Amino acid sequence: MLVLGLAGLGIYLTIWAGNDAAPNPNRVAEWRSCPAWLHGLLRRDAGSVLLTAVMVELAALVMIITALLAYAGVLRPPDGGYAMLGAWVLVLLSFITVEFRARFRV
Repeated sequence: MLVLGLAGLGIYLTIWAGNDAAPNPNRVAEWRSCPAWLHGLLRRDAGSVLLTAVMVELAALVMIITALLAYAGVLRPPDGGYAMLGAWVLVLLSFITVEFRARFRV
């Protein structure tokens, strides 16, 4: 679990430093009304916050929290795995939703 927690931290910091890896076809994934206080947690610089990047950061936070709870003995191994699987399925669904919005925009 320690490896997964460190991987989650690495993923979060990578996306926080620059969300260029997150899909943003036709600029449909931009979160234009992101509050200023939240912008600093989601993005290091003054660039636009992408909803797909936010979902990846949330999944990374689930990985970190799951690792910490497993280390503390609160979570058993299957439960933490289900939480991480669910978080990454939501990331995949957000990527698919953004792609459909970009392709079928009216």
